[in-house]
Amino acid sequence: MHSSGGATPRHVVVIPCRYGSIRFPGKPLALLGDKPLMWHVYQRCQKAERIAETFIATDDARIQEVCRRLDMACLLTRDHLAGTDRVAECLRYLKVDGYLNVQGNEPFVSPAAIDAVSTALALSDPSVAAVNRAHDLGARAHGKLARAYAESWISSGATMGCSKISGAGSSSK
Repeated sequence: MHSSGGATPRHVVVIPCRYGSIRFPGKPLALLGDKPLMWHVYQRCQKAERIAETFIATDDARIQEVCRRLDMACLLTRDHLAGTDRVAECLRYLKVDGYLNVQGNEPFVSPAAIDAVSTALALSDPSVAAVNRAHDLGARAHGKLARAYAESWISSGATMGCSKISGAGSSSK
């Protein structure tokens, strides 16, 4: 693994949630059962074993208030056109080894797939700055184990993106 001192890298999940969607305004707060959609995504991410913390990232006070009420960690960001930009802003506030971007409309995301991406990210070349699509992960990850995890993740249909930050500002944990 590529973190200082050989320790397990500290990875977090950031779930970008935007209220102002053109196709489905308020989607993160839409109820699935008796809880908002974003709550289900958050809970699935929390079940991943390799993830230190999970955060909702939003620019909307309504989403922030629901996060507070449901005890979900939330980062208030500026307005962004894309979720990836919202996650990138979170790099200012979170000093960790890697960031996994899980979309807020994936209430059935597999915790095992999140762990597989975290493992592949940890085993990847330290110069890898970002992995944006599943097939890039398999092409860039080093080692048979990382490739096997990446292939497993690809076959699971996961759509997560992830970023690995190395050098200045990274956690040494």
